[in-house]
Amino acid sequence: MPEPAGTAVSGHGQALPELIEAAFAGLDDKSWAVAQNRIFTDEPSAVDQLAKLFAVPPAEIAATEDELRARLGQWLASDEAAPYRAHLDDLVRTLGPAAPKEQLIGAADWHQVEIRALEVPAWQFVLATLAPQPQPAQAPAQQAQPGQSAFGPVQVASPPASPLVGPPVGPPQFQAFAPVPSAGESNGGAVDESGGPYQPLKDVSQTRRCFRQPDGRWWLRIDVTAEQLAGGECALPTGFASYLNLSPGESRTVRSAAGELTMTWHGRPVLESIERLLVDVGAREGGHLFLTLSDEGVLRARHLPVAAQGAEKITKALRLVGYTAPGGTRDQAARVIATRIGMTGPVSLPDLLARLRERGDRDLLALLD
Repeated sequence: MPEPAGTAVSGHGQALPELIEAAFAGLDDKSWAVAQNRIFTDEPSAVDQLAKLFAVPPAEIAATEDELRARLGQWLASDEAAPYRAHLDDLVRTLGPAAPKEQLIGAADWHQVEIRALEVPAWQFVLATLAPQPQPAQAPAQQAQPGQSAFGPVQVASPPASPLVGPPVGPPQFQAFAPVPSAGESNGGAVDESGGPYQPLKDVSQTRRCFRQPDGRWWLRIDVTAEQLAGGECALPTGFASYLNLSPGESRTVRSAAGELTMTWHGRPVLESIERLLVDVGAREGGHLFLTLSDEGVLRARHLPVAAQGAEKITKALRLVGYTAPGGTRDQAARVIATRIGMTGPVSLPDLLARLRERGDRDLLALLD
């Protein structure tokens, strides 16, 4: 009979997350997006949607996925992954080969930490590797089906209840990137005096320094200052604060990799001291910190150092929207930036510049004009 979840694994040390981190450190932006949205997820994004985000042919996304699957398979078979394989054996023995998600999350303390190299919770990595691997002779699947991991079908249970619901993932044309929020999730905001939900002055797509990343969520770029490094507060645009379901007059505590942080909206929305978070990601003055809120209410952060002084303008512009792959041409960069600010379909450069001007992204305008 399986042991209760939470006691299922106790014989393998705290080094397992570090093992995984070391194996997948240094992924470029495209590989990271494919890993997060195609492999280590139970609701895969569509290949063509990722291709549009990166302005590349779908075949390039499929090839990147194949390479990552091969890399994962080689690592799982390696000597260095032996402790992790033993952990999987423990899980199969105690929970069975198709453990429900809730049991898997609680099966080990480290399952709830984030694998930063992939920006996915550890349990999601375990879920993907727990399912049987396909035979090497099989052709790689071009399109995984919802409810399947990277290596085969898994039993998908409803996610655990959370005291804080993350922001909606966006309008319908982007729903391929993440699960559609339930009706209950979309009604969790505060209400105004008329009894209706609070309506921000600006939608997040019209908000300066907010960009849709490959995970389908809107992230805010914070350009790190000396004051923030010294413990000062960080102002949040009202459109982004509302996207996080924060309303005027509210205070809210959120979890992060660096501990609990407080968001407040008294006069203006702010994230109180982010010093610990900046130290945790190794941020320096002038660098770029990208923030969003997960479905579980965890504040997620990505840090990108400032582009080199001698970098091309296109490279600098792409860095400002969280894109780190080689820049390509001005038109290719424009397509990437247009997608990241929520524009759909063919977008001309003048239309892109007009939208950036409306949003107030003067730094991007200066690099693209």
